[in-house]
Amino acid sequence: MLHAYIFFHCNLAFSSIEEDQREIVIDRCYTPMLDLAERYDIPVGVETGGWTLEEIARLRPAWLERLKFLLYNGQCEFIGSGYTQIIGPLVPAVVNAANQRLGMAVYEKLLGVRPTLALINEQAYSSGILEHYADNGYKGIIMEWDNPRLAHPEWPQEYRYAPQVVRDMRGRPLKLLWNQSILFQHLQRVVHGEMEIEEYDNALSPHQGGEARILCLYGNDAEIFAFRPGRFETEAPIAEEEWKKVAHALDTLRKKRLCTFCLPSAVFDVPLPHSGHTLALESPGVPVPVKKQPKYNLLRWAVTGRDDFGINARCRRVAEKLILDGAHDELWQELCFLWASDFRTHITTRRWEAYLVRLNAIERKLGLPHSPLAPDESLVCMHDESISAHEPELAGRWLTLRANTAMLRLNTHKGLAIDSLTFTDICPKPLIGTITHGFFEEISLAADFFSGHTIAEVPGQRRCTDLIPVLPQVTENQNAIQVECTVQNFFCPAHKRVTLFRDRPEIEISYIFRWNEWPPGSIRLFHLTLLPGAFDLRTLYYATHNGGSSLERFPMQGEVDHGRAVSFMISAVHAVGMTEGCMEIGDAEKVLQISVHPSCTPLVAMLSHREHSGLPFTRVSFSCREFDDTTKAFFPGSRDMELSIRVRGMCPG
Repeated sequence: MLHAYIFFHCNLAFSSIEEDQREIVIDRCYTPMLDLAERYDIPVGVETGGWTLEEIARLRPAWLERLKFLLYNGQCEFIGSGYTQIIGPLVPAVVNAANQRLGMAVYEKLLGVRPTLALINEQAYSSGILEHYADNGYKGIIMEWDNPRLAHPEWPQEYRYAPQVVRDMRGRPLKLLWNQSILFQHLQRVVHGEMEIEEYDNALSPHQGGEARILCLYGNDAEIFAFRPGRFETEAPIAEEEWKKVAHALDTLRKKRLCTFCLPSAVFDVPLPHSGHTLALESPGVPVPVKKQPKYNLLRWAVTGRDDFGINARCRRVAEKLILDGAHDELWQELCFLWASDFRTHITTRRWEAYLVRLNAIERKLGLPHSPLAPDESLVCMHDESISAHEPELAGRWLTLRANTAMLRLNTHKGLAIDSLTFTDICPKPLIGTITHGFFEEISLAADFFSGHTIAEVPGQRRCTDLIPVLPQVTENQNAIQVECTVQNFFCPAHKRVTLFRDRPEIEISYIFRWNEWPPGSIRLFHLTLLPGAFDLRTLYYATHNGGSSLERFPMQGEVDHGRAVSFMISAVHAVGMTEGCMEIGDAEKVLQISVHPSCTPLVAMLSHREHSGLPFTRVSFSCREFDDTTKAFFPGSRDMELSIRVRGMCPG
């Protein structure tokens, strides 16, 4: 017997919905959605954020009363998600915690319920964000099956037909209910006239089995039936009575006895084989699985759009000020609104302009500047009286710097790229540097792989790098040695600085870019190449935060290639959020700690790892710009932007 459930995601902040269309969406989409439960006796899960509920209460309060009645009668189930649709693996833990706490407060106030089942926003999952659901009383989550399963081919296919279990970083269990992208897209096609009902029936036939199974037939937007967001020219025209077509398609399945319908949480009470397995949905190659096709990946809300990178930095500065001030909930609600995913994709021009007005307003209220805060003293040139400046002593193209705990060799013919970096107190071998052409015999790796440089790529244009001859200037004092240069003929005027600290095993690399236009391309900085043989391949790992308070640790196993292009229009496929501004790469004996300043530069990290003839090829880069179908050319005017990274060597413990 096949037990089926459906739920609808309701979001009045949807990127392409103008403010004056919200009442239309409630009337055309949300009202007939409730008809499925009341008139057609099809149990319906309703998921929305607290902000959307507040908007509905303002615009159509009768709709809320009707939903409350259906919830009381058991015809509908309310599914939570937070105050707004924030991409959890991209925001710091304190903001995720606030989003879930504030969302639950609105649910209780407006509906009189505290939902126990939550939908992962945009199906962007990390194990780190689970703590925020557990902390707020959720017992289970809904997450997509298709992409985690792709990353875990070892899972039996039968796992998709039963609830499973995930655990947060503290080991607390949450029930896992599957959503399935291909199936909900089938129903969309039926309603939009792109698939006949007989084809739909046939598509479900493979899911029939002799034993009990559960299946989510729809788990996506409500706003695509009887309304079109207007994002794409290829959107199907609105057919007559689309919600009746939804009801007809589902009722046909029921009458043919292909399935029975129940509320989403009810499936936890159905005795099912293959249920209850504890699964890790993430993997080294796919650290943050996301819904649907590969273009829906973490970069979509991090470094694309109109100016995701810029507004994410500004939101982080607001968050830091709210923490410092001990701000009240009204300001945290506003920050959650401003950090919502919809402002970072296909946002309309009118709504983008209104968004900037609100972002400017909270900055003024908190006394924050629009541009990044002044960098701390470690990021700026040294000005104390003990400083000395001198011409560098070069040996050919090499400039070697020595400190108490480290030795750094830079290539002046390649823009001060790192040839080798050795933390002498920790390991006699250099840990990161340059792998020269021909080191690997495999032709796909037959290139020079540098460290500490930037690559900018714009579709249709030649690749730009700072791997060019430079004239270094060296200054030093009792604390550090600093090398600076101006990078000519780059994609924009740039200034680069490398600092080696004398009293601790640390270097720092920073850029100042001055651009009038932020091109719609890919800009990846601070590539770091691990030198083969420097780390123990058996225990090699990387770790970072993806929206939680604890580091998520990933063993370097199998092939990892986060930065590979999906297509000509999608420049990369995966990334990690680095939501607390740090990352580790290391083995059982030593660790490189990499840090950035997310309130100025909310970079995301991309890793690449593979083995050839028993030797590892491992790199990490940091992106401030990628391109996909949401990317727009950005004209910020004259702006200084400083990016920095610190690399520390340490012994664990």
